Amino acid sequence: MTQLRPFSAAIGLLLVSAITPPASPAQLVRAYVANDSVTVGDRLTLVVVAEHAREDTVAFPDFRPEPGLPGARFGDLIVFGARNEGRYFQGADREYLVADTITYEVATFAIDSAFVPQVAATITGPSGVRRVASQPFFLPVVSLVPPDADSMQDITPLASFGRRWWPLLLGLMLLAGLWFAYRWWRNRPVSEGVESEVPAMREPVERPIDELLRRLKALESANLETVESVRSYFVELADAIRTYLERRLQIPALEQTTTELFHDLKTLRSIDVPDEVPGEVLRILEQADLAKFARQRHSEDVSRRLLVQSRTLALDIENSLRAAAERERRAAAEKARAEAAIAGDGGSGPREPVETADTSRDER
Repeated sequence: MTQLRPFSAAIGLLLVSAITPPASPAQLVRAYVANDSVTVGDRLTLVVVAEHAREDTVAFPDFRPEPGLPGARFGDLIVFGARNEGRYFQGADREYLVADTITYEVATFAIDSAFVPQVAATITGPSGVRRVASQPFFLPVVSLVPPDADSMQDITPLASFGRRWWPLLLGLMLLAGLWFAYRWWRNRPVSEGVESEVPAMREPVERPIDELLRRLKALESANLETVESVRSYFVELADAIRTYLERRLQIPALEQTTTELFHDLKTLRSIDVPDEVPGEVLRILEQADLAKFARQRHSEDVSRRLLVQSRTLALDIENSLRAAAERERRAAAEKARAEAAIAGDGGSGPREPVETADTSRDER
């Protein structure tokens, strides 16, 4: 896993700050995360503070998720909603006497660092309406990989022992005995009337789509009454989808994060899948990640609907791949017919005219 260096994060923050307009001198808005440390999937508190004059009023943004989803995407954060709002007086020594605050419940699944965009607030007062935004920033995310692990550790070198020849000789003698016993068994005489053994039939390997549909069918009767049962439900749902994508599309879906899998599907040109597949996979797996890591308890209606959408997504992929295979089959058949037609002509071209003797002359 590639770790984001602090120097690169600082350069990125400077570039974002360079193109971000400064806050208005009449108001000041700032945003920060109140948690001491941040790990992937943790529930966090995003605090937004707007300082202003006593007679002004402040309107903070209302993050609304898409229908059926528990949170709205905001940069690298997923916002679940506002917790509470408040107002306090800062004191006579401050430039602005009043400060309004709001807290949002958020989570992130970014690796190493999460980008938090500007948070804009609308301030209305006697001087008119102004829209003021906080500065964007990068939020460090604690990695589960040790900080000194720059690369994979090599295996421990083999210990040296004194060379002994008798185990090797004993192994060679044993292999020779097994070889002669196998040759004798193959060439042994078979009694008349004894039927030869029929080799056992290999069980057919289950197709990826059949395995996925079987696992989704089993999830239809799952109990979703507790947070732990919902988490187990989405663990199985996400594993079933990732296993299907890895087996069917030949990509390492079981080893990738949800974001890595999304980008892999978007840049994969060798597989003919519908354009909406990467976005649908991202949407379904993000909801599964919220249930697995952030212990988000989805409603039973949302959980069942995501299962139906997963089945529809897989069938759309199958129809697209089947149509692509049919097009390739037809193209190959057309090519074979064209080559057969060329070979049937025998390579013969237009024939040269044959010169004949002139019989129009009088015989002498």
